[in-house]
Amino acid sequence: MLWLLAFAPTLAVQDEEPRAPREQFETLLEDWKSFVAELRAGPAELESDEARQRFYQEGKKRERELYARALGLASDHPHDTAAVDALVWVVYQGQPPERETALKRIIGDHIRNPRLKPALSDVSMRRVNMNQDSPLYESMLRSVMETNPDRETQGLACFRLGQLLRLRADALQRLEQFPTYYRRVYERYGLGPEEMQQLRLRTPEDLNMEAEKLFERTIKEFPHVEDLFYPGRDDVSLGTLEDGARKELYELRHLAVGRVAPEVEGEDVDGRPMKLSDHRGKVSVIVFWGTWCGPCMQEVPHERSLVERLKDEPFVLLGVNGGDEDRERVKQVMQAEGISWRSWWDGKTQDGPIATRWNVDVWPTLYVLDPAGVIRYKDIRGEQLDVAVDTLLKEMEAGAATHP
Repeated sequence: MLWLLAFAPTLAVQDEEPRAPREQFETLLEDWKSFVAELRAGPAELESDEARQRFYQEGKKRERELYARALGLASDHPHDTAAVDALVWVVYQGQPPERETALKRIIGDHIRNPRLKPALSDVSMRRVNMNQDSPLYESMLRSVMETNPDRETQGLACFRLGQLLRLRADALQRLEQFPTYYRRVYERYGLGPEEMQQLRLRTPEDLNMEAEKLFERTIKEFPHVEDLFYPGRDDVSLGTLEDGARKELYELRHLAVGRVAPEVEGEDVDGRPMKLSDHRGKVSVIVFWGTWCGPCMQEVPHERSLVERLKDEPFVLLGVNGGDEDRERVKQVMQAEGISWRSWWDGKTQDGPIATRWNVDVWPTLYVLDPAGVIRYKDIRGEQLDVAVDTLLKEMEAGAATHP
């Protein structure tokens, strides 16, 4: 069967002399590319679920073998530049526990090496965030920021640490708001009781305060350093660290839980004027969505039921449609899907003026506002959205009873 052949080890002629570390690392990268290509193409050839399951199990085994080769290379040649590159590769490409091993070796032996930049990419940080090796990654960032002699590497570490702390603050807020649900979510990321306890050592306010200082330092000391999305993806530009830091500061100061939401003013899909502040006095849910976005459309049935259930309550759901090129088609989809609530039209791209001001880079993005327009919840779904809205409605009812 084809799946038996997909991950067969490559036969290599044994050289009389051991290959140089750099050559070993380049071969590893080529083997990784072949592995990824086979992983993507393989399932199309398989007819049964059992065969696909065996295929993926074999793939996971092969993946771990490649990580082990990289760590072995770093152990065998600790003073070679290929060792650093191999450890960095495991950090931005690997999984726990191999990533933990790589981080420990970098912290212990290579923290001043200027070749660490790929481990400080945007994707690297987001893959580590809220995983069991997140504290080790934080330790690496702090050490690099303070001791690495390369200015660009320092700047990336400073900015990335601010992002890591802000994201951790968001995660901790969700854990405080919905402890049972998010404890299960974070456990799936490998966070056990010890890691969960460590997460709670700092408050969201404390984490955000340090993040804010790090972003301010980034702007002051490293404004012109180019941000790094992902190693080898030069086609994706994130701009300078100053650009990113200013965006993060805006997030903290205007879009964080507890802040009054920015005004939204424009026209809806039908061309009628539409303004967020017109809905003050109601619990408001704002959803950034597009018909092109599968996860957005999957949420529509639940949003529809929420609107129907609360039709007689001081509640409103408002959409911001972005990325749809055909305005008429959006209207047709809204009618077909029973989307009765209004949506701002934010243009044909995903970076329209409203989405840009609200720092939207993930679709859907969702905010829940109280009657005063204060952001109380962010990016919750399903049952958690119901609980959040009902909680705010009960607060309104209690307030009205206290001050008739």
